[in-house]
Amino acid sequence: AVARRRPSFRAYVRRRWRLLGLVLVLLAGALLVLVVTDRGHDPVWEARGAGIDQAVPSPDGALVYTLIHEGGSITRLEARHGSDGTLVWQSGVTATRALLRASTDGVAVATDFPRAFLTVYAPDGAPRFQLALEGNPQAMTYEGGRLSLALQALGNPVLQFEDGTAVRTLRFASLVNALDMRDGRLAVGTGSGDVLLFDADGREALNVSLAMSVRSVRVSSDASVVLAGGYSLVPGDLSGALALLEPGMAQPLRWQKPTDVGIGLVGLDQAGLLAFALEESPPRYQALMFDAGTGAPRWSRTLDGIVPRDDAGAFGAAALAPDGSTVVVASLRGPISAFDAASGAPRWSYDSEGSTLVAFADHAPDHFVANGRLSAAGDADALFLFSDANEPAAGRFGLVAAGI
Repeated sequence: AVARRRPSFRAYVRRRWRLLGLVLVLLAGALLVLVVTDRGHDPVWEARGAGIDQAVPSPDGALVYTLIHEGGSITRLEARHGSDGTLVWQSGVTATRALLRASTDGVAVATDFPRAFLTVYAPDGAPRFQLALEGNPQAMTYEGGRLSLALQALGNPVLQFEDGTAVRTLRFASLVNALDMRDGRLAVGTGSGDVLLFDADGREALNVSLAMSVRSVRVSSDASVVLAGGYSLVPGDLSGALALLEPGMAQPLRWQKPTDVGIGLVGLDQAGLLAFALEESPPRYQALMFDAGTGAPRWSRTLDGIVPRDDAGAFGAAALAPDGSTVVVASLRGPISAFDAASGAPRWSYDSEGSTLVAFADHAPDHFVANGRLSAAGDADALFLFSDANEPAAGRFGLVAAGI
């Protein structure tokens, strides 16, 4: 037998140092990957592809519905799992402009001329009903089996449906710019300053005229208060106002605040304690927070860049979490940023290179969807789902492994 020759002490140390050096190089490479690719607070998942026109989660957050645009037109509706972003189903859509709203019963899409239709799908993608529209969709809200749709048409109608059946048509003296519905009660805001609230049976519970063209309305979860924001009625005047109304009171106007710039988007937490408003006048946008009970200002923050919103005053790149914990804002060229709703203090940000929408799930307020660009020169070609409270570390393991 030949005796094995033991390595010298010098060779033994050299091998160990080589191994240690390799480990240090791998760790340095992993750290470099994390630093280079770090965009901030990571999403739970992201889906890349065609342009994201609109997106909204189902109230429980189980599904995320997205309208996709390609070549300047909206071409399809997609439904993805809220847990991991995998595609569940899709359906073709033909429109240049559309409204998208979700409820526990499914999702509704209202498209414009020349193919103006209201189409409602079940959560599994099965069509519930479709209706040809005699006018362009202006605003829409959807809760459970109740759906209301405002049209640009003669008489400024708002069509109301229950479980796919048309139950009534409400008409107004001026164009309806905004709708919101909670607990079966429908809030309506018009261009001439009227704010109305209707019970589930169609009876009028509130009718107030304000000195502003209403652009956005929100209702608390129990429909006990209504928040409205808008622009001055004076042509050329860019100032605005914010008002909180209390249905059923002899004097329903709890408070009203003038603003230097018009209000394009408002938000109200489900409890009706915080009132959020977005002042908009390019290039100056400002986030404002008020105590809903008294109208006292909580905080304000000047935002970097244009913060877009849809023309129905329902969704945009700014939103207040339903539980009143967080405000998330983004812009066409800036990051997605989260702030403490009570104090306005920064919490976290994600460098999306620009976004156009943020939308929370009503009954899963920790989760919201947003779109974004992954490069400064690109389109809004990525869809993200974020957890406001938790950042998933596992999502970066693939990048670290690739770097190693």
